[in-house]
Amino acid sequence: VYEEDGKKIAVIRNEYTEEQEERAVDQVVIENGSTPNDQLYWALKAESVNRGQVDVHKLFASEPQPSLSEELGNGRFLLFRVGDCISMHNIHGAIYDALRLCKDF
Repeated sequence: VYEEDGKKIAVIRNEYTEEQEERAVDQVVIENGSTPNDQLYWALKAESVNRGQVDVHKLFASEPQPSLSEELGNGRFLLFRVGDCISMHNIHGAIYDALRLCKDF
């Protein structure tokens, strides 16, 4: 973004075609994405029964995770990444992540 003759000029670049164009604009809003909020996941991963791992073949086949049959209790727990731990999600996305992983629990 630069100013020319009292106007803001935004240089817009298409990430796919790499074409650039310039537009006179009133405002510029920049979206930088988000980073996962996964500190708790990484803190608990080594202590979990499944080491935080997901069997993606079972997940894509809509089959139960093998770790769901593990004996739990006495401080033993399973750990899965869902919602904001993966990427920015709304509550519906996080619930859907959890449903896909644990629906047969």
